[in-house]
Amino acid sequence: MHRRRQRHPPVTAVLVALIAAAAFATSSVVQQSAAAAIPERSEGGPALLARLVRSPLWIAGIIADLIAYALQIVALHLGQLSLVQPIMALGIVAAIPISTSIRHERVVQAEGLATASMAAGIGMFLVIADPRPGPAVVPADRWVLGILLVLLPAALVALVAGRSGPRWRRSVALVLSTGLLYGLVAAMTKGLADEFARHGAAATLQTWYPYALAVVGAVALQTGQHAFQLAPLAASLPILASSEPTVAVALGLIVFHERLALGPVRLAAIGVALLLMVASVVSLAPSGSRGQGDPVC
Repeated sequence: MHRRRQRHPPVTAVLVALIAAAAFATSSVVQQSAAAAIPERSEGGPALLARLVRSPLWIAGIIADLIAYALQIVALHLGQLSLVQPIMALGIVAAIPISTSIRHERVVQAEGLATASMAAGIGMFLVIADPRPGPAVVPADRWVLGILLVLLPAALVALVAGRSGPRWRRSVALVLSTGLLYGLVAAMTKGLADEFARHGAAATLQTWYPYALAVVGAVALQTGQHAFQLAPLAASLPILASSEPTVAVALGLIVFHERLALGPVRLAAIGVALLLMVASVVSLAPSGSRGQGDPVC
């Protein structure tokens, strides 16, 4: 029988995840602004990244991204995927008010209400589902299953994005692929953090975690920058804010065998919480398109 993980006080993981979410929100806004300024003739591929690395604005966004990622590693070590990643989704939603503030526009009441509703929905989910840790050791076969369940659909969606077609279809496909990959990145990050805590840096470098994480993370970064170039933040927000935490929570259950408190009443309440979160994200999208140019669809 596998030893179960020690359960840390969830308040610490929640606080760290909230700070990481704020940093990720800032990073997303800055990176999207830099990518949107690149002409479409540099669309996708190494040419896009080659131009972005010469942008001080984009470099600032990457620095904020690295800080957020370091905080996410700490939060994932302290808490479960099904606890941390829904909180990280709040940072994606908060990107819209942050973007509005950077453009020196007035934050409308709907944006504040939608963000508050998203926070309430996440709070309801975490309280009702009550995520609990699984075994401390994750067998390799569960990792193989989890990785295949993410990479196969992500690759298929990316193929759709690579084909000629309407701009809106390519942008939607890219954002969805980005969300799938970042959900997998979150799961791998938790595996890396747990391995480091148990065995130290030297032993962790001898595992597959850092190398697979580097590859998947690089692909997710490239895909995400291409998506940011094609679509304004408001257009990509609903898909990214829903797909990334959904994949992460699913991998928490499949790979790490995390446990949720499920029953007929709790499932109904979780459904209400999820609907509240989705409605909040969708309601933010139209307001976020102010000042960002023509919609992609």
